[in-house]
Amino acid sequence: MKRVKVSICILIIIFNLISCKPINLKKNDTKINDLNALSISSEKFILSDINYKFNSKGVDINYKDLTGLIDVFNVYSLTKENNVNIKYKSSVSSGSVKVLLVTQNDKVVELFKDAKEGSISTPIYGNTLIRCIGENFTGNIKIDVLFDEQTMKNKADDETTKNNEQVSEINVNNYAQYNGHWGSKDGLNGLSIKFISNDTAIVNLGSISDKKATHIANTEDFKVKFTDNGEGSFSFKEDGWGSSGKGVIRLFKDKIEVEVKIKQNQEYGSLYCVFGGKQKIIFENHQSKEFKPSINN
Repeated sequence: MKRVKVSICILIIIFNLISCKPINLKKNDTKINDLNALSISSEKFILSDINYKFNSKGVDINYKDLTGLIDVFNVYSLTKENNVNIKYKSSVSSGSVKVLLVTQNDKVVELFKDAKEGSISTPIYGNTLIRCIGENFTGNIKIDVLFDEQTMKNKADDETTKNNEQVSEINVNNYAQYNGHWGSKDGLNGLSIKFISNDTAIVNLGSISDKKATHIANTEDFKVKFTDNGEGSFSFKEDGWGSSGKGVIRLFKDKIEVEVKIKQNQEYGSLYCVFGGKQKIIFENHQSKEFKPSINN
């Protein structure tokens, strides 16, 4: 009899399918009743049949004549400790069954016994194992592992904070504070910006290939309209090397971030293009003088 061992990974849900065979077990093996030994015990069981279904949340398993210790699945949390909600439902046709949770630190928690329906919220970190102990057990076990409401709320709050980072850092009524010429830390890239209305600016991008300005690139002036969270899309047709591009400019409290996708000119673009082909540039130096691609920048 072959079966499938299921691994559920929190945040990124996956199933790891591993074929294995039952291990013979004497029915008088008393270790299965020792909770302290279960964290380090290997699977030992006999059964007549097993039928299972699995999805992205958990498992639905029918056991026939199960006696011994058998693993249901592993739950992995690849990030920091997460609270999960374990929902369960079991039915018993004959015999008895007990389902346990064994944490990464070998702590054993009894989830439920025999026929029962309910749920439990518990923190998960690293590898957590859900195990089943049967004594002539025939019946069904369903288990789903979900984020509990608080975890989902915290995750949503983190995402909202991330998305609104710019809103909290900038004064949307004073975009003029960004007017001027900005340079990157390495001095190889520059951005000129001038707001001509409350939300629209004229922007120009430039860069040099090295401190000796072996190659110089400058885009034409282009307009960018910014949203209330300080983000604006743009495109340019020429950088002096025949390359074009489009991207997004994001305004932060003390910096400007540019993400751009460049379509390089087949003839000249291979030699150089604006930003040297980099897709993300951060401008932190708000200079009083205009950025000019030269060894002085």
